[in-house]
Amino acid sequence: MMVKRNIASLEQIKSALPESLRELCGKKLSAAYSLELECLEEYSASLKEGQIYLGMPESSGSQWTCFFEVVDRSLPRTDSFNWHLQNTSQWRYAGCIAIDKRSGDVSRHH
Repeated sequence: MMVKRNIASLEQIKSALPESLRELCGKKLSAAYSLELECLEEYSASLKEGQIYLGMPESSGSQWTCFFEVVDRSLPRTDSFNWHLQNTSQWRYAGCIAIDKRSGDVSRHH
C-alpha cells in the first residue's frame, strides 16, 4: 500500500494568511490542522493507491479555505460529481478548514 502525500505545512499555511489574521486564528488553526492530519492519515491507511492532499489557503468571500481530500486511485473513475463539479468517485474523505476573515474563527467541514 503506497500513499502519496501533497500536504502544505502549518507554517506554509499560516504564512500565506494576512499577518493580522495569523494572530487571531493561530491556536485554533493549529488544532484544526492537527485533527485533520490525523483524519487524513487514518482514512488513507488501508487504501491500495492512496493519495492525500491538503492545500494552501484560498481566499473565498468572507473566508480563507484550505481544501483537503483522500482519494483511492485504484478505484474506477466514474461520472460522480458534487455541486462544486468535483469528481468524487475516488474520494474517501474530503472537506476544508475554513478561516473567517474578520473574526479568525476556524471551522472544519467534511
